[in-house]
Amino acid sequence: MIDANSLRQGVVFEQNGSTFQVVEFRRHKTARAKGIVNVKAKNVATGNTQEFSFKSGESVQEGSTVTVSLEFVYHDQRKGELTFSDPETKKRFTLQEDVVDSTKRGFLVSGLMVKALLSSENIEKAQVYEISLPNTIEAEVVEAPPNDKGDSSAGSTKPVTIKSGAVVNTPFFIKVGDIIKVNTETGQYSERVVSG
Repeated sequence: MIDANSLRQGVVFEQNGSTFQVVEFRRHKTARAKGIVNVKAKNVATGNTQEFSFKSGESVQEGSTVTVSLEFVYHDQRKGELTFSDPETKKRFTLQEDVVDSTKRGFLVSGLMVKALLSSENIEKAQVYEISLPNTIEAEVVEAPPNDKGDSSAGSTKPVTIKSGAVVNTPFFIKVGDIIKVNTETGQYSERVVSG
């Protein structure tokens, strides 16, 4: 059992026969009443969000999920499938591409380690609820327009394509072959790691 006051973003719990993951939480306390914990949670099986209110001191059932690390291998866009491998056994398996949010799918590069939220430890038989990318990735620039003189005004950017195919706006000094760090949450350039 988990105390309602311990619910934080990412915590998995069971309520009404379904498994939920906390997306947002907020605590309220009035002068004479017990505190209230308001939780916005995602049903891990369906992806729908629901709001719950718990009184301070109430408990919820701990969710039966497992988080494992997986290595991304490749994306078959024609079939709409993503292939991952277990880093320990090197066994490969395929999932439907919608298990990764479409805005983040473009940042999947071969060899990237991701976290998978599963229904059990047996990867082959488990239901995959979610694949989470790291907050930042390092990727090689494969396409970048040339720099033109006069384009050096402050705050100017140019679109470049990274190895996964995603387009990222970067400063003008970024060129083909550079390794850049990209925030997967916002899709924004963070820094140049290696100059090509």
